[in-house]
Amino acid sequence: MSICKNCGFQIPDSSKFCPGCGAKKELFSVNTETVVTKTENYVRTKTDDYIKGANEGPEKSMPKLSNAEQLVKRYECAQVKHPRCKAYLSVTNKRVIFHGSSSSSVICKEVNLESVSGLDCFRGMDVKIGMIILGLLMAIGGLIATGEVYNVFPCLVIIALGVLLVVNGFRKTYVLSVFSNKANGSPISVGAGARGLVGNAALYTLTCYATTDTALMIKELGALVLDLQTMGDNAIPLWKE
Repeated sequence: MSICKNCGFQIPDSSKFCPGCGAKKELFSVNTETVVTKTENYVRTKTDDYIKGANEGPEKSMPKLSNAEQLVKRYECAQVKHPRCKAYLSVTNKRVIFHGSSSSSVICKEVNLESVSGLDCFRGMDVKIGMIILGLLMAIGGLIATGEVYNVFPCLVIIALGVLLVVNGFRKTYVLSVFSNKANGSPISVGAGARGLVGNAALYTLTCYATTDTALMIKELGALVLDLQTMGDNAIPLWKE
């Protein structure tokens, strides 16, 4: 029995890859007996920590890796509005996977790495002109009406609704779309809000907000995918976390 230096998962001697993170056994593992001679509690602590971590954070929603598949890079790329949870983009040498989980829901969208044909990433301000104009008209109309009616409460409600519309007309937004030459539309599409499931069942979007790794992901993702597509597993050491 060995233990993976990369994630702490115990590896059977017959396995060539870590079942936890996909790392090659001969490169990322050490013999468990060697570790036990240093401290008898080390193996139990690392394993318990890993098992605990599998029920939290990205490992809870990360799908199982296939044979010879390795996790290359992971980004905490989004905060999903519904269900409210952190979402991650994990890139392996086989797939691009968008995943996340809350207490009652699990999100998983994926696309074969070889079929990725384009990326669309945007982080900025979404300005809804129609909503802003309507809000201004309501607020101005409410203000004018307050001097002409006896009961001003309805006018105050209209003014408050108008201000709310104006405020909501300016909203930070974030869009991520990964296109595939083997699927209609975008198998991974987040940030535009929910829409009907038409055609491909994977075509739905999730309202998301940018997080700490969003800017880094936008900067790196194209190069990462291109390197893995053109260089294969030789690109893994260049990007391996």
